[in-house]
Amino acid sequence: MLWPYFFDLIKFCRESNIDWGTITNGSILSNRRAFDIAASHPVNIDISVDSLDPKAHDYVRGVKGSLEHVKEGVFRLLKAREQARASFVVRIKPTIHKYNIDGLVEMAEWVKGLYNATIDFSPVGLFNAAER
Repeated sequence: MLWPYFFDLIKFCRESNIDWGTITNGSILSNRRAFDIAASHPVNIDISVDSLDPKAHDYVRGVKGSLEHVKEGVFRLLKAREQARASFVVRIKPTIHKYNIDGLVEMAEWVKGLYNATIDFSPVGLFNAAER
């Protein structure tokens, strides 16, 4: 979404009946950006959320206060989807790792409370037998 032509591209996809979706950290989803995305009727928008514990999330992301920005972006996108009368999937995508493993149930409960959102857990890729 930082690419200068991202919104031109999604508008083109909409006008050309091209299915599209993306993954984002959700931190720059202003009301306007969220509505432009929703109005382009994507197939899905995946949002990375590492943990509902602000310290863990911010540590993994390397940005203090990032969890609150991401949560605000999720709420804006869900609201924009409703305003645009769109029906795309909003999927919360936590990558499972040692900093969030104990909070996954809480994360699932949080998503359950969101209007029509889903959750898709992605484990960190393990590269050798010792790591697995």
